[in-house]
Amino acid sequence: MYLKQIDALRAFAVIFVIFSHWGPQNEMVMKILPFGFLGVNLFFVISGFLITRILLTNQNLKSSTNWTIIKSFYIRRTLRIFPLYYLTLFFFVIINYQNIRLNLNPYLFYYCNFNYYLDNRMHGQLSSRWSLAVEEQFYLIWPWIILFIKKIRMQQFLIFTIILAFCSRTILVLLFPENEFVQFLMISNLDSLGVGGLLAYLSIYNIEIFNYLNKGLVISLILFLGIAMLFLYSFYRFSETHTGVIPINLKAIGCTLVSFGIVIRVVNGVRSRLGSIIMTNKALVFLGKISYGLYLYHSIVYLLMEELNFKHFSSFYTKILAILLLLVISSLSWYCFEKPLNNFKKYFLY
Repeated sequence: MYLKQIDALRAFAVIFVIFSHWGPQNEMVMKILPFGFLGVNLFFVISGFLITRILLTNQNLKSSTNWTIIKSFYIRRTLRIFPLYYLTLFFFVIINYQNIRLNLNPYLFYYCNFNYYLDNRMHGQLSSRWSLAVEEQFYLIWPWIILFIKKIRMQQFLIFTIILAFCSRTILVLLFPENEFVQFLMISNLDSLGVGGLLAYLSIYNIEIFNYLNKGLVISLILFLGIAMLFLYSFYRFSETHTGVIPINLKAIGCTLVSFGIVIRVVNGVRSRLGSIIMTNKALVFLGKISYGLYLYHSIVYLLMEELNFKHFSSFYTKILAILLLLVISSLSWYCFEKPLNNFKKYFLY
């Protein structure tokens, strides 16, 4: 399933993430909304929707079996994700960033998010890889559940995953209130991933509820509730209270509701003329295509700019130069490295 609008959404998601890292950190605008987490959350909802829909759609084909679907799924995911991930990781190993050679396994095997949680701290320019670890852990378990669970139980299961995420965050925060990184765990993000999966399930097996959720009034209510929660969360940020059951859940649920409202409207077709023009804009769609590269390379570009003696990375012109450099590197990576590898996916159809 390919929709230009999904790529446009990916573009917005990666822009939010980069803005949260490169934007004016001390300015009030950075405390109004959690742009970085909203961008990552949007990626999670998109991923949950696309992966679940692909699995369910192919399961309905008479020519497919669960085992052939799983085999093709992992081969295709490997071709898309691993080459660029390990190429950029190799850069950090070469320069031995933060002595990564002594602690390489969490990055090699996609469990660095656990390290961040256990250490209760970020690991510099490597930190953005926590979300990729969450995605990979999700890929390891999700196909087996979606393909082998009884369809009559699937809707209940998807709702359960959303509730499980909330309960897990709440329990972990109550047990370890000093730890700020509970949201880095895969189980804590099952609400956004599960919401995407639920949306995919409804679009195939319960179209009446899907159409009901896609009504303008319902989407407006979902978005209003999500944005209201995020502004309530911003109140805690202004008071320097980032942790605790209430702020952490406000941020997570607010981002999930906003992402859900946006994704459901986009996958069903943007109806307004302006929205359609924006979501099919060629430049935006292209940014979505190279969003994986933008996400992985932006930390490397930051280090390169520092190495070139742009020490504080605060100048407006420095950031413009960094953005241009990031676009060039990501575009070259797409055409010369990622796209040729992606072309092999056609040999591994579901």
